[in-house]
Amino acid sequence: MTDVTGEPLALWIAVYAAAVATASAGAQVYVAIQDRAKVRVEASQSVVPQASPDDDGLRISVEVVNCGRRPVTITGAGLILEVPKGESNSMQFVCGMTPGGNRLEENELAAFFGKPDRETYRRIKCAGARDATGREYRGPCRWKQR
Repeated sequence: MTDVTGEPLALWIAVYAAAVATASAGAQVYVAIQDRAKVRVEASQSVVPQASPDDDGLRISVEVVNCGRRPVTITGAGLILEVPKGESNSMQFVCGMTPGGNRLEENELAAFFGKPDRETYRRIKCAGARDATGREYRGPCRWKQR
């Protein structure tokens, strides 16, 4: 003999448990999206006073900002160049890095400077950075947006 009065209660408990589990899963996904690394990369150019007749004074800076909540370690920053068809589009690191990378906390900025030659300068496509996990971030070159 079964008790029919307990079945509706068990059904409501099961529905409530399913709703709580679904809400918990949604909250976990939201937190994972909010906590992932968010990095903004931008390149700009400047001209410094010429030190010698051979130096045109052109310098490129790549700025990397951690816009996320978690710290991120930047292991490379530089310029991504346009390459002829059939070749791989790899990042050219013309900017200096510290050994082991640069650890950026929330809203922290790191700037890297380099002096590309004229041929490299003509082939610049965008700025790029790579973190310790191997993920690449790309961003614009300010002077190319005009």
